[in-house]
Amino acid sequence: MGVDKRNILMQKLDHERVIYWTACACITFCTLYTIYWLRNQFFIARRGKYVLITGCDTGFGNKLARALDKQECHVFAMCFTEDGMQKLNADTSERLHCIQLDVRKHDSVLKAYDEVKRILPAHKGLWGLVNNAGITGLVGMYDWWTKEELQNVFDVHLLGAIDVTNTFLPLVKKAKGRVVNMCSSLGINPIPSGGYGIAKLGLMVFSDGLRITLKKHGVSIHIIEPGYFRTFVADAKRNILPSMKKAWDRLSTEEKDAYGPDYVEEYSNKVEDAMKLLCSPRLHYVTDDIQHALFARWPYNRYAPGIDAKLVWQPLQYFPSFITDKLFETFNPIPKCAKE
Repeated sequence: MGVDKRNILMQKLDHERVIYWTACACITFCTLYTIYWLRNQFFIARRGKYVLITGCDTGFGNKLARALDKQECHVFAMCFTEDGMQKLNADTSERLHCIQLDVRKHDSVLKAYDEVKRILPAHKGLWGLVNNAGITGLVGMYDWWTKEELQNVFDVHLLGAIDVTNTFLPLVKKAKGRVVNMCSSLGINPIPSGGYGIAKLGLMVFSDGLRITLKKHGVSIHIIEPGYFRTFVADAKRNILPSMKKAWDRLSTEEKDAYGPDYVEEYSNKVEDAMKLLCSPRLHYVTDDIQHALFARWPYNRYAPGIDAKLVWQPLQYFPSFITDKLFETFNPIPKCAKE
C-alpha cells in the first residue's frame, strides 16, 4: 500500500513538473515575442529625409516611391523610361523628383548623380539608397544561356547596383544613412532564372562585405530577399514564358532534339502553374520591409518578405543537397535524351 501511494505521489509530481515547465516555456516565448514586437515599433522621423530608389517604373520601386512621398519624404525616383516618369509625376507631390536612369551605363549614373546633388540642399545627404532596378533576362535551362544574355542581367542586377552604390555613397556617408539592396530568394536556390539568381547571389555577397566595410562610417547595409510576388518580373504570361520561348528558338536543331519537341511547352506549363501557386499579390510585404530597413530604430541586416520565403526558400538552404536536388528536379520535365 505504501508503494502504491508513493507511485501515485511520484506521478502527481511528474505531472506538476510537466505543467510547470510548459508554463515556463509559454511565458518565455510570449515575453520574447513581445520584446521582438515592441522592438519593431520604434522608428526614426521620416519627414524631410531624402531617399533614392532605382527601378521606379513599376513594381516594388513604384509602390515604395508613392508610399514615401505620402509620408513627406523627399524621393529621387529613378525610372528607365519617360513613360514611367510621366505616370509617377502625374499623381505625386513636388517632393518626388523623377530622374531617368539606365543603371547599365556609367554615364547615365553620373548624370543622375549630378542631378541629385543639384537638388539636395548643401547641408543634406542621402538618408536612403534603395537598389531595386531589375529585369528578368532570358529564362531557361542553364545550358541555354549565352554570355551576352548573362552580361545584360549582370549589368542591371549586380554591376549596375554596385556602380550606383559606389557613385552615391559619398552622399549616403554624409547623412550616415542606409543602403537597401533588393536581392532574391532565387539567389539561394538553383531554379533556372536566366542569370537572375546568380546576379542576386553576387549582390548579397557584395552587400555583406560592404556592411562590414562601412559600419565604422555610420552607414548600414540591408538585404531584402523576397519570395515570389505578382510583379512584371514574375509574370508568367507577359514576361517569363515569352522569354523562355525566345531562348528556345535560339537553340540549334541538335540541342532541341536532345530535349525533345514538347520540352519547352511542358516546362512552360510547370512554370505557369508554379507562378499561380507561389506569387503573392501583397506587394506591401516587400515595401514594408524596405521601409523598416530605412527607418526602424533597430533595423535587421536581412529581410525575407513573403510566406514562401520564410517557410520554403530560407529553410531549404540548410537541407542536404540530395533532398533539395530531388525537389527541384520535379520542376524540370524529363528531356528526350534521358528517356531513350
